[in-house]
Amino acid sequence: MQGLRFAFIFTFVTLLFFACSPKNSEIVVATFDDKSISFDELQSAYETNKIGTTNTGSGSIDEYKEFTDLYLNYKMKLAEAEERGYKNDPAVKEELLEYRRTVGVPYFVEKHLIEPALKEMYENRKEEIRVSHILIRFEKISPEEAKSKADTVLMRLKAGEKFEDLAAEYSEDIYSKDQGGDIYYVTAGQVLPEFERAAYKMKVGEVYPEPVKTKYGYHILKVTERQKRIPKIRASHILVQFKNDSGNVDTAYAFEKILKVKARLDAGEDFAEVAKETSDDRGTKEKGGDLGFFQRRMMVRPFDEAAFKLEVGQMSDIVESPYGYHIIKLTEKESYPSYEDDKSELRKFYERAGFEYDFNNLIDSLKSKYNYKQYDDIRQVVGRSDGQTTFGEKYWESELRDSLKNLYVCQILGNDIPSDSLFKFAETNKSFKGYGINGNKISEAIRQFTDECLIHEEVKAISNSDPEFMRMMEDYENGIYIFRLQDEEVWQKIEVDSTQLIKLWEETKENYRLPDRVTFAELFSIKKTKLDQWADTLKSIDDFEKFVAENTERRKKNVDDGIYTLVDANSSIMAQKADSMEVGQISELFESTAGWSIVKTLGKEEARQKTYEEALPEVASLYQDRESKRLEKEFLQYLKDKYNPKPNYELLQEAIESGKM
Repeated sequence: MQGLRFAFIFTFVTLLFFACSPKNSEIVVATFDDKSISFDELQSAYETNKIGTTNTGSGSIDEYKEFTDLYLNYKMKLAEAEERGYKNDPAVKEELLEYRRTVGVPYFVEKHLIEPALKEMYENRKEEIRVSHILIRFEKISPEEAKSKADTVLMRLKAGEKFEDLAAEYSEDIYSKDQGGDIYYVTAGQVLPEFERAAYKMKVGEVYPEPVKTKYGYHILKVTERQKRIPKIRASHILVQFKNDSGNVDTAYAFEKILKVKARLDAGEDFAEVAKETSDDRGTKEKGGDLGFFQRRMMVRPFDEAAFKLEVGQMSDIVESPYGYHIIKLTEKESYPSYEDDKSELRKFYERAGFEYDFNNLIDSLKSKYNYKQYDDIRQVVGRSDGQTTFGEKYWESELRDSLKNLYVCQILGNDIPSDSLFKFAETNKSFKGYGINGNKISEAIRQFTDECLIHEEVKAISNSDPEFMRMMEDYENGIYIFRLQDEEVWQKIEVDSTQLIKLWEETKENYRLPDRVTFAELFSIKKTKLDQWADTLKSIDDFEKFVAENTERRKKNVDDGIYTLVDANSSIMAQKADSMEVGQISELFESTAGWSIVKTLGKEEARQKTYEEALPEVASLYQDRESKRLEKEFLQYLKDKYNPKPNYELLQEAIESGKM
């Protein structure tokens, strides 16, 4: 019933979306009791209800009429729910509070943390930045000493010393210190978030005003270039390795060879044909040197730098890399995608690099905002326990609970949060339920629980100023009311009467039939050779079924030791084979589902009408369906008599035809 409940709620949730414009709000297309429905309200609900369907047009007048009737029924039900006082029901209030917590926290994180970060990343990724840095690690010295050292370097930079010289002297990044600290081009999502966000704030030539701390140490940053980013390029190349015809390293020979290649290209020969003839890259030469699409930093730096400077159709000069000499031709550039097209990729970058950093910063800010105070009593008690008690139902009757029940997890806005709230949270969280309550697990549970509590406070603070969240809560609340009405007026009133069920079966029994069915034993193996060996054994055994039970390799639900009992004769290859034979007959070896089989037919039954007992589940379902429709019809008639609904189809048609939508 719970699954039915939520399906019902969310069917009606799609009906709600109110955003009235002054003009259309004056056109009243329906009334009930002393209330009216404007065309704008109806149109908004209609458009929202179409989301996810194939109907993309504005809708015919008949469709609008049908929807108006449905919408009137919905509005009358809400009016009835209000009159019955559902809004003041403590159970409803408790459910709404739980829904706010369950849905509000992920909603807030998605809308107020993730979505803005993805949009910022999207905008930042339109540019690539070339960055140099000086890294002071704190592996061998304390963070305080590292910070002091970084401050000293920064002071020397401000005094006029060269960044490149100080990088060579101080930087502990062995890959960039001899390059003046240059770490090449980066874009948002590729580097640590602290590093990235500092870099994107800087202009070309600027040094960041303070050392940037990451998990690797303190960085002093300088931006040397900023330019429009090309997401991907497609290029072809010709490679001449540093070897002569004997296979020995010979850079002079290789250079002479690449000069001859370049001369042929300069003379107008086809790049792809020359690549097929001369390139030493076995992976691309037969494709005319085509490398396909690639992003910045996927190739070695000299190649990458040369390729990304080219225009489509342009050919590079000779480029030297650790692999040899290259000539590169750019064939395509990928344009920057739209936000929606790039969103899933942005999310991957963000989840990998930026989310944890931003989330932790959010929690820190909320701790300050809501006067958060952490208590350690629970950790200490758990630390002294044997760790045998598990999160879940058993906790509530345990000695550990007796020790913890009067303790508090934390304090938020002066309110102490009791330990029971923590363990109720853990009981419904798959990361904890069933796990032993030990030091590590309790610390993680406290962290996740207090994070959720803090975000829930923020959700409460913004809920009345966030229209989307307010609408979501209103939709859910209305869904609860509709469900309760249906439960009281329809589902609870359905009484299953055995006399009526028998009568209904008599009326409809021709609809309930069993197909041809067969009972058989299957000896199965994924290896044909194994069944070939068994085939000889079967000729001399008396009990085929026993042999099957001991040796068949197919293990399946509802199949008892290889015996299929009265299954549809067309339900599988094995059933079809068994049905084609006489009872007692054993088949030859044949290919079946996922392997090979030998079957013996044990029994057959022709198609027939079901007995009342066999058809009872279907008859009962049909009875309940008919009764629910009858009771729903009676309830709607009651509402119509009470609220006197009046659709105004003429005004509705005029509004549609005049384009007031």
